[in-house]
Amino acid sequence: MVRSLTLEAATTEATVGDPVTVRVTDDFGRPIEGAVVTSESITAWTDERGRCQITFHTPGFRTLKAARSPGERVAYRSARATLRVVPEGRVPLARRIG
Repeated sequence: MVRSLTLEAATTEATVGDPVTVRVTDDFGRPIEGAVVTSESITAWTDERGRCQITFHTPGFRTLKAARSPGERVAYRSARATLRVVPEGRVPLARRIG
């Protein structure tokens, strides 16, 4: 059986130095523990709630990728998401609107 992963970031725009919470779930919305979330040289692993935090140290657009090793009966398709990281001192657009 093959399931697709879904990767969701708490925001689409983050500030340099601020941690971003990421959540990885399967097709049924169940959290995936032990998924590897990467972006360039940053790597984090999800906890039992399917969550992890990533902190970026330079501004720019970042691609996040979530992957999970196959289990005995289930394999997973990886997921991607894009996040904009803005310099310190600049309020992200999402916070200005909200």
